[in-house]
Order: sequence, then structure tokens, then C-alpha cells
Amino acid sequence: MSRTCNEQKKVTVRELLENDDTDLEGVSDGSSNDITSLRESLFEMDSEEETELKSTKKITEESNKMQVFLFRNSEPMNNISDQWMARSFIDGKYVRYDLNQPSELPHRTSAIAFKNDPPLTVIGLRMCDIIGEAFISKGIEFDLAYSSPSLRCIQTAHRLISVGSNRAPLRIEPMLYSFCEIHRLGVPQFMSENELATNEIIIDKNYKPFINIDELMTLRSENCLHFQERSHQAIQHIAKSAPSNAKILIVTHACNIHAIARALKSESGDIVTTLEMHKARQFYPYCSLVCMKPYSRHSWTQVANVIPAMNCTDFTTRFNHHFLSPR
Repeated sequence: MSRTCNEQKKVTVRELLENDDTDLEGVSDGSSNDITSLRESLFEMDSEEETELKSTKKITEESNKMQVFLFRNSEPMNNISDQWMARSFIDGKYVRYDLNQPSELPHRTSAIAFKNDPPLTVIGLRMCDIIGEAFISKGIEFDLAYSSPSLRCIQTAHRLISVGSNRAPLRIEPMLYSFCEIHRLGVPQFMSENELATNEIIIDKNYKPFINIDELMTLRSENCLHFQERSHQAIQHIAKSAPSNAKILIVTHACNIHAIARALKSESGDIVTTLEMHKARQFYPYCSLVCMKPYSRHSWTQVANVIPAMNCTDFTTRFNHHFLSPR
């Protein structure tokens, strides 16, 4: 009973202290009229709570050294031109018309599938190699690697983890597929396990994804709120199944990075708008990286300057911090 009264008293006084015009003379605990004592008691309680919070944060940091590396796919072929397919196939044979196109396309049963699921450009592949080397130079080797089922994401993840000696198993997670792409193009025909194997991309066949590819079709009607929940579920699924000291690479799309990072940073659950989702590509360039680590039991914080950014003419891999954290 006494504890309940004290809690009620504390809340009441806190509210009064927040209002400069409030007269504290009317507040009493029933046993003392000494307002100074009441103020001291209040701030002592705040101090104890603060100490407990710091202690909890320290325990969390010491016990959970997990790091999640949210990485946007590298440059895909449709960045050269949306009409690259029409211009590249002459009498059914692939011929590159731009030196940024690979001399050969990855093996695929149906070439038409490249239209909505394009591969990486020459520069896109090279960027992955350079950034993969940068991770190694900083002593970062991934324990786990996840990718959206999009070919550009799979190729990006594959190139990043191929640089190190301790190659992480690559796990394909349909939950990481793009919100914007589903609404604009539907669900493309992704590469099969056999096609990936033919292209020497080894995936973890023992991994059981949160949802399967077929279930993606049901997401065409999802709104932004549902997508945000999907992103939150995806990162929870990934983080909970990993060791507490794991370094986890997640290669996905710009809107997914934004939704996942905001979900991790916010304890109360920030609402991400549909407009933000569609604008995300402007603020998370190809190969941009957002690294997160646990900060407390319910929120994560961003790790800055994990590796240097890559800059070239009007391009940078640096993402827009103000877009991720507008407040």
C-alpha cells in the first residue's frame, strides 16, 4: 500500500515540477509539509532509477555484443537503363552495349526472368569486392549472412562474404524482399537453388526461412504498417536465432534497411510512412551500410564509421543520417 502511494506521489510531483507555474505548497505526503525534503526524495528516487538503468545497459552491452550489418544491394543492370533487356538481346543472344554490363549473364533457365530480377553490373560486382576487402581489413568477418531472394542482393552478399577465409553460410530470407518492388512489379521469378548452385553461389540449404517464396504473393496487399511489422519480425527472427556475439550481414533493399533500422532504434515503434519507403532509395545509395548493436533490452544504437565510405564523382555509399533519425 505504501509503495503504491509513493508511486502516485512521485508521478504527481513530477508533473508539478514540469510546470514552472505550479505551486508545490499544495503537495503533501500526509506526514510532512517539508517541500524541500520532498524534492530531495524525488530526485534521490530518480537517481536510483538512473543507476539501475545504467547498470542494465552495462549488463546488456557486456552480455550481448551482437552486430547487425544492414547492407543495400550493389548496382543492378536496370540502373544502366530500364530498357537494358530489349537492347541487350539480339535474336535471343545476349550482347552487351555498355561496358558496365558483364560480358556474360549468370546462368538462368529463363532469360526473361532477368527483367524483374536483374543481376549486378561490372561496377556493382567490383564495388562488392572492394567493400568486402574493407571489412576484412577492419577485422570484420561475418558469422551469418542473410539475403533477400532478389538476385542483386544474393550476388552482393555472395561477393561480400567470398573475400574472407571464414565464409559465412548464405541464407535466403523472403521476409527481406522489398515492399516497393512487390507493389510495383509483384513477385518475380527468383533463381532456384539449382540455378544458384550452377552459378557457384552456395546457400545454406538447412536454413528454414520465416516465410517461403510462395507466401510472398500474399504480401502484395500489405500496407506500410504491415510492411513495418514484417521488417520487425524479420530482424527478431534473425537476431533471436543467432549467438549473442554474432556479426550478422543482412543484404536487402533500401526500404527494408530503413524499416529495420527504425524498428531497432525505437523502443515505442516509430511509424514509417509509405512516402518514406518510396524515397528510401534516394537516401540509402547502393552498397550503403547501417550497422546496429544492442543498446538496452529493448532498443539498439547505430555504430558509426565501421568502414570508410566509397566516393566517386557524384556517387557515395554514405547513407543520409538525417533521414534515418529525423528527430
